[in-house]
Amino acid sequence: MCSEHKELRLVNGKHRCEGRVEVFYNGTWGTVCSDTLDGSDAEVICKQLECGPLSSIDYYAQSFGEGSGPIWLDGMECISHESFLWQCQKEPWGIHNCEHREDAGVVCSEAKVTEEQPHRSKDCIREYDCKPKCDI
Repeated sequence: MCSEHKELRLVNGKHRCEGRVEVFYNGTWGTVCSDTLDGSDAEVICKQLECGPLSSIDYYAQSFGEGSGPIWLDGMECISHESFLWQCQKEPWGIHNCEHREDAGVVCSEAKVTEEQPHRSKDCIREYDCKPKCDI
């Protein structure tokens, strides 16, 4: 059984490979703060979502709007080799000094992705989806 269920998505974009970064953690969707988000962090997001290389970062909810709910991640320090955003060094989940006006968005370069193409999750969402290597 997985100890934590985590998922990642981009919302409010033209397709699933651009939008505000949202993370599902502890049963709730929340956002990622943009104040320290850099290219290495955003590359990991694009890689995890299988959306090709990073095209641009949207700082301070400019293009994709403000989210709601918890701000789950802040102080990300990825080095681009991670497969999942939560493998990067970060502040503890839910600890931040941000407001939703600082929510991060990314645009990945995968231009052929459409809304109809589902994301193939590499992490478990429900207990019955879990396999022995679900803990990340």
